[in-house]
Amino acid sequence: MTDNSLHREDDYLMPFQRLDVYRCSKELVVMVQRAVVRDEELKDQIRRASKSVFLHVAEGLPNYSLPMRRKYFVGARNSVCETSAAADGAHAIGCLDRATALDIMRRCQNIARMLSALMR
Repeated sequence: MTDNSLHREDDYLMPFQRLDVYRCSKELVVMVQRAVVRDEELKDQIRRASKSVFLHVAEGLPNYSLPMRRKYFVGARNSVCETSAAADGAHAIGCLDRATALDIMRRCQNIARMLSALMR
């Protein structure tokens, strides 16, 4: 009998879940979920967009078909731009504090760079 408490969480990850773009996308979802956005429509929009980034990345990374990978990465890139714009807009209208907006926008920029590299 083995003691499952000795296993690390990483022991159960699929290979694509160890990649930086996946981890950064996951961190973006958590960051956005924790953000206090004081406009219900923008809060819903930024949450859906960040989840879309994460899920498109998760669908594209393990795909062996280059056209399909590209399709998912383009979708993720579009959603990362939407997430960044939602954070910027929420800050502009006073519904999101500056530091949080900038953190989200920086993370989005980093993910966008990684996605661009994956699409080459």
